[in-house]
Amino acid sequence: MDLIEHVRAMIRRHDLIRREHRVIVALSGGPDSVALTHICRALHERGDVTMVGVAHFNHRLRPDAAADASFCAELARSLQLPIELGEGDVGRLAAERGCSIETAAHDARYAFLGAAAERLAADRIALGHSLDDQAETVLLRLIRGAGSRGISGMSPRRGPFVRPFLDVRRADIRAFLVDRGLAFREDPSNADVRVPRNRVRSELIPLLARSYNPRIVPILGQHADRARDEWQWLHAAARELLNRAVRGDGPEWSVAIDAVRRAHPAVARAALRDILERASGGRSITWEHVTRALACCAPEFRGRVDFPGHRWERRADCAVLTIRPDAERARTVEGSAHFFRYPLPIPGEARVAEVRGTVSAAVASAPLGSDNASEHQETVVVRGDRWSGAIWSVRGRLPGDRIVLSASTGRKKLQDLFVDRKVPRDARDFVPIVVDEHDRIVWVIGHAVSGDFRVTDSAQTMLTLTLRLWGGPA
Repeated sequence: MDLIEHVRAMIRRHDLIRREHRVIVALSGGPDSVALTHICRALHERGDVTMVGVAHFNHRLRPDAAADASFCAELARSLQLPIELGEGDVGRLAAERGCSIETAAHDARYAFLGAAAERLAADRIALGHSLDDQAETVLLRLIRGAGSRGISGMSPRRGPFVRPFLDVRRADIRAFLVDRGLAFREDPSNADVRVPRNRVRSELIPLLARSYNPRIVPILGQHADRARDEWQWLHAAARELLNRAVRGDGPEWSVAIDAVRRAHPAVARAALRDILERASGGRSITWEHVTRALACCAPEFRGRVDFPGHRWERRADCAVLTIRPDAERARTVEGSAHFFRYPLPIPGEARVAEVRGTVSAAVASAPLGSDNASEHQETVVVRGDRWSGAIWSVRGRLPGDRIVLSASTGRKKLQDLFVDRKVPRDARDFVPIVVDEHDRIVWVIGHAVSGDFRVTDSAQTMLTLTLRLWGGPA
């Protein structure tokens, strides 16, 4: 494969970069971004693109991050390219914003790249995502229950960001570097199979290629392309339905039931998901929620249904969605500096900066023992049949939080639990809590497992939840 010609054709086919565009490359120092830098430089010399520099962002998450920055600076100097260098304390940013390390890193990196492009007067920012990255993304999202929107994967172009390698195999990129004797950096964290993406890369995809289809990676890439086209059509149809059927802009919306019922079910579900997400205030909306909302559009339905953050109420030929007062209070808390919320996929993990630890979730093969729900353990086993397949969360406390301790004691205020356990007042906001997709408490880490999620039968499906402190035992 002539990789330079292949990328040139990809750029033309998807109209990623035109001759009049000024492009920078997001350079991490890894093989993909290094190869993309050399190829864009070669295309620049041919007159196909105008390359105006590279940009490197130091997340300060690894001890050797400074060495990566030095490598990138030297590479830019050797190619006579301007370089924009930036860095940020991503761990602190995640804590301040109450989001995951991955989300904070993504947002900080893309904000830096946008600013770097502006300083270099660039129109396009080239990213090094490969076909293998695309396949991993599709599988991860499929495992987590994503629909056509999620499994459409990454787009060749989104705004100023372009991905010229999106139909190129990772092995071909490395072969390009090796054949030319070009140096690059290796990220040791890519070998950590505790990270779901790394596990998909090193275990699941090789298994699928070996035992089912050796072309699984390009097939998943083709699947993403088809899903993206289908989702774009579906999204446009859903927006048109929403424009006809929905009135209001919060805290109350009115939905014309007849318009939803006349629409194709796929369009109706996409439109209902959109309006439910608007009313949820950032809470997770699942397939089950959308299915329930569609059932509430039936002619015979009467009454009210509670959804995350809001209430659905049938009034004549309309459904009225109203944000709940407790959700408004929660929104205020969630916007405060000390609140945190991190997504917890299953299987997967969430890095929680507030306790300098990682909470992981996995399907358990066997119970830990009769005392597996001990309130002081760093690993607990909970009922897997309570998990619908949706992403859970690790968050801080919210007003009105309650936990079921046992059938005899019923629901207890989380505030009272903290008082009983003598948790210092200034520490209560930083106790991590695992909640399900409905924001029900599963595990107050270090203190209690909810009775609703406690394992009562060894034959039940189970999930293992673990807190691993950074710097502590593996």
